[in-house]
Amino acid sequence: MLNGNGQYESSEVNGQTAFEVGTTQGSINLGSLSIKRRLQTEMNRLREVVCKSVQEADLYSSRREGWYI
Repeated sequence: MLNGNGQYESSEVNGQTAFEVGTTQGSINLGSLSIKRRLQTEMNRLREVVCKSVQEADLYSSRREGWYI
């Protein structure tokens, strides 16, 4: 990181340089991103299943009551 004199200084956190800390956080963020993506895919799939089930239930109940589409 640049200090006030325009020179790079090594900032260490728990013995790691800022770059190492950044890449560690970056890989954690990438991991959570793939988890979010998988969750989003699952949620979309579940939403489709639920919507289809509700539509079929509506269709069934309307047929039972004599409302044919």
